[in-house]
Amino acid sequence: MLYQTEPATGTPVALMILQWVLFLLQIGLLLGGIYLAFMRKDAKSLRRDLVRRFGYYAIALGGLGLLLGAATISNTGVFASPFWLYGLAVIELGVAGYATYVARVQYPQMVSEAAANRSTGAARPKPAPAVKKVAPSAPSQPTPPPEPPRTARRDARRDRKRKSR
Repeated sequence: MLYQTEPATGTPVALMILQWVLFLLQIGLLLGGIYLAFMRKDAKSLRRDLVRRFGYYAIALGGLGLLLGAATISNTGVFASPFWLYGLAVIELGVAGYATYVARVQYPQMVSEAAANRSTGAARPKPAPAVKKVAPSAPSQPTPPPEPPRTARRDARRDRKRKSR
């Protein structure tokens, strides 16, 4: 079975199966990147930004893998060689290693720095104290509130009520 070849291309069947598996993984990576970048909600802004950034990486690599996988499987010119998908898989493993490094080493440091900034107040500048304007010297007697404007209709209704009492 391992040494059987596909008649149209002469590619061993085992390599064709591996190409299809890698192609399907590229589709999953693209869909996972779309979810992480655009649909996932997170209350913590630091984690939200980090996950969104890795979602964009996944979209880029998944889209490139989708194009290369389709070209490899369909035997399109230079891209007929499975080398392209294997090279891309190695690059994706490198990005996965970097993501693991960021999640296990850098992210806890970022969280502790953010917590330290929050506790010292360095993250948010404090607003300037509000200056109250002091009114000029007030008269000794308070002024009565202004009367609302009167209309003829209102006066007529008031007069009618007074007469009926």
